[in-house]
Amino acid sequence: MYSVPIIAVRSRKLRLAAALKRNLSPWIVQDQMIPAGMTDYLVSFEKLEALRYAHFLSSDGLALVNDQLIVPVTVSSGQHPMVDNLDARLKDAFPKLEVVPALDIARDLGNLRVVNVVMTGALSVHLGIPEDAWLRAIRDSVKERFVDMNLKAFEAGRAI
Repeated sequence: MYSVPIIAVRSRKLRLAAALKRNLSPWIVQDQMIPAGMTDYLVSFEKLEALRYAHFLSSDGLALVNDQLIVPVTVSSGQHPMVDNLDARLKDAFPKLEVVPALDIARDLGNLRVVNVVMTGALSVHLGIPEDAWLRAIRDSVKERFVDMNLKAFEAGRAI
């Protein structure tokens, strides 16, 4: 049985990337919190949140980080300074780092809502799960009118 601890982070919440279980079983079977330092893959939709959750990634784990910076309200309101040298800090925190231009790709595809599918595509090349399982999962879980857009986003993420 294939089991890889993955944490996907978004909006300050930890979520297991165990979505699409129906089509990816038996590959993704865990649905529980992963202890600090035990995550093989960290998927982050924003640079600062990647740093917030860096402690979950194992020493040989891979961080996939969307090349997007969202300025926190506490920074924009002047309560806190912005983090200096963010890109250098990411490189220091993650020896194995892939910065994914998911927002730019989604924008080029004409739909910002597919950032998550671009990131999923980027992750998929590292997991050894057959591509057809991912494609079936997308077709089965996305409304028909959005399937083509999501498939394009997934393929674009895989091509990075």
